[in-house]
Amino acid sequence: MPRDSDIIGDKELEIISMLEELGYKKSLEVVKKLFSRREFKTMHRIVNTFVVRYLGYNDHGRMHALIVMQRAIEIFHILREAGIEPNIVKYKIGDRDDSLATILLAAFFHDVGNVVHRDEHRLHSIYLTKDRIKEIIDDVYRYESEDKRMALRFHVLNAIYAHDEKVQAFTMEASILKVADGCDITEGRSRKPYNLGKVDIHSISALAVKSLKITKGKSPNKPVRIEIDLYNPAGVFQIEEILGKKLESSLLKNLVEIHVTIEGKEIKLSKFTPPGIQTYP
Repeated sequence: MPRDSDIIGDKELEIISMLEELGYKKSLEVVKKLFSRREFKTMHRIVNTFVVRYLGYNDHGRMHALIVMQRAIEIFHILREAGIEPNIVKYKIGDRDDSLATILLAAFFHDVGNVVHRDEHRLHSIYLTKDRIKEIIDDVYRYESEDKRMALRFHVLNAIYAHDEKVQAFTMEASILKVADGCDITEGRSRKPYNLGKVDIHSISALAVKSLKITKGKSPNKPVRIEIDLYNPAGVFQIEEILGKKLESSLLKNLVEIHVTIEGKEIKLSKFTPPGIQTYP
């Protein structure tokens, strides 16, 4: 697609390239529509006006949405190779490409509701974006049945609602979004809002996560492996309070292993180890 540098950045191009390489054609069409609309670029900028400038919290705007989309693609494809079917496929609503398209739509819009209020932002995200979600699905799936278009739309809304760690996800689509959201925790990008400039466990731990990588698991029982390297032990708070809790309320909790190191040295999580987290001595 032609590149408008004001709208399409390097991260958008990375996602487009991933989808082209993996052959997800409908998902690719969806993201191209999302990335090409200046309205959506403005929308994410205003989200950060509220979250970063007014509240003094960390980023919840476009870059966060793009990182979550990228992480979701990685998790989704690993699960596909492991033969684990998402709900849309398992219940014969659509194919894997349809499933990924719903996850990417949900990832793109899931934090928009912060412009109304941080409290219950998942609900605000739904009513603020449901018409745009319908418009995109109706366009990409214009030759499909109304039943299918509606089912896909409702899976998107379900995933947006369930991305919060306090909400139990009951679809694989929502679970993949939730865990992908919890993976945006490196170099200050905590998913737990913290006040910028304030020195406390939230801000210190947010800066303690050096890197996060998603790969194939070492065991067939846990096909997804999340490797996290920390600068210092404060980063354990991020794993326990954010990623761990999102895993616990997802359908992926027994399919994911987490390997934690500090500057390359393997450690155990000392305080809280949710089901699904594998630690090493």
